Amino acid sequence: MTCRPATFDWNTDKRFVYCRALRCGRSVWTGRMVLTLLLLVWLLLTGPSTYSGMLRAQTGETDAAKVKAASATVIPQVVDFPALGKEVVTLVEQKFYDAEQAQEWVKRHSDYAAAIQSREKFISETKRVLADLKTSHTDYYTPDEYAYFGIWSIFHPVYKLPALEVSSIGVELDSEHFIRWVMPGGPADKAGLRRGSQLVTAAGKPFHPIHSFSGHADQPVIVGVRRHRDGNIEEVTVTPHLVVPKQEWLAAQRDGATIVEIDGKRVAYVSLYSCAGMDPLNLLRELLGDKLQNAEALVLDFRFGWGGCPTEFVNLFNRQPPLLEMRPRAEQSFVMDAQWRKPVVLLINSGSRSGKEAVAYSLKKHQLALLVGETTGGAVVAGSCFRLSDESLVYLAVSDVRVDGERLEGVGVSPDISVADDYRFNDGADPQRDRALLEAVRLIKQSVR
Repeated sequence: MTCRPATFDWNTDKRFVYCRALRCGRSVWTGRMVLTLLLLVWLLLTGPSTYSGMLRAQTGETDAAKVKAASATVIPQVVDFPALGKEVVTLVEQKFYDAEQAQEWVKRHSDYAAAIQSREKFISETKRVLADLKTSHTDYYTPDEYAYFGIWSIFHPVYKLPALEVSSIGVELDSEHFIRWVMPGGPADKAGLRRGSQLVTAAGKPFHPIHSFSGHADQPVIVGVRRHRDGNIEEVTVTPHLVVPKQEWLAAQRDGATIVEIDGKRVAYVSLYSCAGMDPLNLLRELLGDKLQNAEALVLDFRFGWGGCPTEFVNLFNRQPPLLEMRPRAEQSFVMDAQWRKPVVLLINSGSRSGKEAVAYSLKKHQLALLVGETTGGAVVAGSCFRLSDESLVYLAVSDVRVDGERLEGVGVSPDISVADDYRFNDGADPQRDRALLEAVRLIKQSVR
């Protein structure tokens, strides 16, 4: 069974979701866990609505033309901001998962955009009023943000929309432009930028994550970088590339996968910026069966990025399926085993959200992994993405979620071993990763006693 087109509506097609859940019956996990996690993933990734402003397909063009056309239409020249605000209010009133809370919100904010005449004011006010819902998976995104292209990258296949490319240097930044993570093999990595540095300028102007590189793909850009708290601004030349975010995340997962040798032990390390869809899981399986197959333990990094993990992430580390040894006639015997049965350490922090939290919860509950880092984000409701008339996006919580009967929204999943991480001006240091690797070595030694 394939995904429904963009007219799929959760309210009328629940049976389609349940049908997909039932197909996972091959799992050794309980049907309740499979259904709960799959419903979470499905709603996070494929929650289209029949609302008139939903994401809609564009057809009849080549792939390259689709990307170009979509990019050219993301910011209309003239916008009626009061009318656009009414679109937001209508969405909350009709789609937010808590009807009573939605009505109270509408009473407070029904005319929030009535006097707005500038885009900057509309963006800030829309983000402010949506934050008043005090719920995750609820935000407003414009093409001025990398997250806009990120969420589009996740949803566009479901809605059969063209992919959108963005000029990127391959970093995860906080609100003050400090680097939290450098994507392995990306432009920033090649330029020598490190975790903890602050990006201050680009081409002599104040740094902006999108504007600084827009229109400069494959062209060198001089970036002003402050590496130390009291240090001078250094100039670093970086060459952004034009990329679909999801492909950038997969490339970082592949390029960053490595085996670290500590005290004579081999520990695999893999970072998953996003586990939305099946591609990240399939790549992880490929890496564990090839490049990382000789590792004695695995550190899986769930920090930052996007969730959307399918239930198979849990099954990969399930040790209950039997190990099959095949002995064909006149041939050498061989073992069939699709499971990872060696020690697992899961890295988490407040940037581990949504489906990643459901997986972390299950791995901890069933003692399939040791969790290291900080408590996860507590962002476990289900969200749908809606495109407004000006091409901006509203991400809205449309369903509450329980994981094995537990509500993780606003609570999160706590680590087994807490490790703080003050990354700013730390010159590339990563104490959480270091501790996770050491714990993996300890588990290896413990398992062979």
